[in-house]
Amino acid sequence: MTVIFEPILKLRENCVGDTGCASAPTVWAADAFCADATQKRPVQTRQVCPLPRRRGLASEMAGRACPRATHRQAATGGLEIGSLSIREFDPRYLTSMLLLLLLLLMMMMMISGCEDVAPDPRSLIGGHVRCAPRMRIPYARNASGIAFNPDTGTLFVIQDSPPLIREINFEGRVLRDIKLTGMDDMEGIAYMGEGRFILAEESTSTLLFVSIAPDASAIDRDDSTSIKLDMSIGDNEGFEGVAYDEINKFVYAVKEKNPKTIMRIHIGTGEVDIPFDLEGMKTGDASGICIDPRSGNLLILSQESRCIVECTVHGELLAVVYLTKGWSDFKRDFDKPEGITIDPASGKVFVCGENDEFYILGPKK
Repeated sequence: MTVIFEPILKLRENCVGDTGCASAPTVWAADAFCADATQKRPVQTRQVCPLPRRRGLASEMAGRACPRATHRQAATGGLEIGSLSIREFDPRYLTSMLLLLLLLLMMMMMISGCEDVAPDPRSLIGGHVRCAPRMRIPYARNASGIAFNPDTGTLFVIQDSPPLIREINFEGRVLRDIKLTGMDDMEGIAYMGEGRFILAEESTSTLLFVSIAPDASAIDRDDSTSIKLDMSIGDNEGFEGVAYDEINKFVYAVKEKNPKTIMRIHIGTGEVDIPFDLEGMKTGDASGICIDPRSGNLLILSQESRCIVECTVHGELLAVVYLTKGWSDFKRDFDKPEGITIDPASGKVFVCGENDEFYILGPKK
């Protein structure tokens, strides 16, 4: 059996339906009709008696599609596509469907996508593209944060399971592993200078301040100082990234979702404030953060929306860099980006992901 879709209203007689109407002029629904209705006999399928005919195309909708019709009858007129045959076509129907599809796409972008914005002249990464092939960090299946150390010219990648820091070069080669003991669910890392780092522990909403010597292979929690923030979090919804503003001596930390939150901690006083409403940025979540010391701008990473948002410390949006196929010279979507850092000397941005992926973005040449 084949259903014939007919977007043009048809006037039919001898409708036999659930309510028993018959021999009265009938306005059939615009969406479909039963092919058996072309025969001089009642249709033995479920139909609904129409409403009285009124003026206007929209008001002449009444019946419903018959569930079946014969293939032979479907071939009596129109174009057959697979198991569907189209008898007539109304351009107004196509226009309505296209407008509805456009509206749905716009709603999806607003809910889960990054805001599209032309780069502001103050932006330093608005024109960045992928400038190196996709690399992998060996055995870093849970990489969740990354920090650039300008003193060594290397990158420090933190992973949450097992708790570990890996020092790597720009090609992703592992230089050493640093075991973290007494720590759990590590999600962010930032460099403070002189071998000192900030680590973010998501499950306890704690920031740990540690020193990593050039020959260190392990760090114990007892050798750190810490700041614990009083915040209500759900499962896997706590700290996801941390950044350090060396000039103003601030620590920035982002909470992933419900709600997305950015916090600023004053190192000298321990005072904590919220510099702006992160929920106002249309990203699915916040999975990482770093600060560009050249401008003081923040780079906020979103795993769900696969993008980097550059904004001022007051939340003014400056640029968006996408990490998806077709953008930023990406050949494929970046799967689960989690950590972000920047080399201020070159302007290169480094992004790592949970599935050991590692990308470098830089200015267009």
